[in-house]
Amino acid sequence: MREGVSIFIIGLMVETVVMRFCRLLGYGLLGLLLAITTCAPALAEKQVALVIGNDRYVSVTPLRKAVNDARAVAAVLKEIGFEVISGENLSRRELNRKLGEFDQAIGPGDTVLFYFAGHGVALEGSNYLLSTDMEQLQPGGENTVKDEGYSVSGLIERIARRGAGNQIVVLDACRDNPFASSGRRSVGLDRGLGRVDTPSGTFVLMAAGAGQSALDRLSDRDPDPNSVFTRQLIPLLRTPGLTHIEIAKRLQTGVRTLASTVGHSQQPAYYDEVPGTIVINRAVGSPPTPAVADPDAAMRSDFAIAQQANSRAVWQAFIDRYKSGFLIEAARERLAALSAPPPAVTTTPVVTAPGKIEVAGLPPSTRPDGGSCDGGAQTVSLGSRSAGVLTSSEERCLKAKDEFRECADCPAMVVVPAGSFTMGSPESEKKRESNEGPQRTVRIGKPFAVGKFTVSFAEWDACVAGGGCKGYRPLVIRGWDRGILPVVNVSWEDAQAFVTWLSKVTGKSYRLLTEAEWEYAARAGTTTAFWWGPTISTNQANYDGNYTYASNQKGLYRMYTLPVDSFSANPFGLYQMLGNVNQWVEDCSSQNYKDAPTDGSANVIKGCDTRILRGGSYSELPWRLRAAQRFWTYPFNRDLRYGFRVARTLNP
Repeated sequence: MREGVSIFIIGLMVETVVMRFCRLLGYGLLGLLLAITTCAPALAEKQVALVIGNDRYVSVTPLRKAVNDARAVAAVLKEIGFEVISGENLSRRELNRKLGEFDQAIGPGDTVLFYFAGHGVALEGSNYLLSTDMEQLQPGGENTVKDEGYSVSGLIERIARRGAGNQIVVLDACRDNPFASSGRRSVGLDRGLGRVDTPSGTFVLMAAGAGQSALDRLSDRDPDPNSVFTRQLIPLLRTPGLTHIEIAKRLQTGVRTLASTVGHSQQPAYYDEVPGTIVINRAVGSPPTPAVADPDAAMRSDFAIAQQANSRAVWQAFIDRYKSGFLIEAARERLAALSAPPPAVTTTPVVTAPGKIEVAGLPPSTRPDGGSCDGGAQTVSLGSRSAGVLTSSEERCLKAKDEFRECADCPAMVVVPAGSFTMGSPESEKKRESNEGPQRTVRIGKPFAVGKFTVSFAEWDACVAGGGCKGYRPLVIRGWDRGILPVVNVSWEDAQAFVTWLSKVTGKSYRLLTEAEWEYAARAGTTTAFWWGPTISTNQANYDGNYTYASNQKGLYRMYTLPVDSFSANPFGLYQMLGNVNQWVEDCSSQNYKDAPTDGSANVIKGCDTRILRGGSYSELPWRLRAAQRFWTYPFNRDLRYGFRVARTLNP
């Protein structure tokens, strides 16, 4: 490992040249000879973290979630192999002791991570972290900050002196001026932290940019136990295959969009002096991480059960049982929503004849054969059929690329033919991740219908107006329209509520696509990284065009979603299978395809607690839009990048 090089790695050994060389040797005879001088030092390195959360400040403005943030980060780091030293609500003396303990734990070449949640201030171009016994500033007392605060630059230098090989500094300390009650308005003490002078080989990640303040919570009724920054950070630390820059970019988008829902401007900043690109790579095939004790586990579990039942009696029982806690306000809101008068139905579902579909102003689609087919026992003319959902005979008339929509507010559907394909990516594909294999042949036994577009806000709002979707109205960034834009800020559970409503309205079997069906539909008979070829441009999809893939050029970064009918349809007639929004599918998460079904069915795992998303989004890096790319998160997570499209089982 190069001396002085700091690498942003979360809990896993970096793929250095030396380590790859040793692995290729397989530790055979030659490997054994070289291991003594080459491989052994790398293997001896360990990973150490100091995690501090301060929110009970004695004399300055207290915080609510810093300790929760530190606990959550410490738990994740322990899961992925760090030796964690942690502290809560530390005075200056106590913080000094923890830093001493941290010093003793660091060995030459170790990967070292320092995380701090609490108050920090900028003064005369330098940043300082505050212990809980920091006093209010008196007039002219700025030097107190220099004397009593902890210099961020000094901490970085202190770690470097211990010979650490890898240095990561994560600061959720860009809060509002903690001395506001003393009336201080000195330059550098008003809002957040300033730019960090980052030495070579160090990566610094901050919750907000220079001069910005980081939100502790979205509102006084915000039920989430973590701050806006850390609630976005935690799932990224658990996500396999992300580089340090990808984590930073996703944080920038996620935090910015979440904060914007309440009119706040916050975008994380990072200062990267690490040479090269570092992959944060959760090892495939490693034993499951041990469960971490969760003091709120019972409440979380009962809240999930109450969400499933969603009745006044169950929510009242939940409130009566717990009486207080971080989910109580959310439960009261659910109860109030159920007790309120039902929303007025503004539209009555009206069936639309297949073959004469009009969606969001698009021209009607017509059948190439004039609208008649052989239904077996009888001939049915789709072009002249009366209004109503498809009958079994009419379903037998459908063929590949036929379109139908079974009510005025139902998604337009396209028939996808039966067939087989190779699922996953070849090892030669650029930016391939190990969870995309091993490749195997999957057979889709019979035709099925897929949403021509991802579900739009108009379709979601119709569900809510019709008494479905549990009355949930997703928030979006101010200035975003709804209508024909894809619905976002929806979880896997929300998507299930939509297909339940759609099935009830039509009497047919609407559902989410399985992961195999999704990739089959996204590839549409192609085998390249994208259905249009091996590379990508922002003329073909909506993603972060500041980055390139393969031989393409940089393009636009639109920063927002586009209408669902943007760009060209793929060979199956489906729009934006890649880009714009990530799409929930039915399957449980899996580290690879080793034991996954090969018949197109969903991968259902006992005790499943995470679900798959596919396709990439408007803020993703270009390789995240590859047809084989996959990632997963909790089924209750909502995000401005998450949407979905529907599928429908067709009768034979």
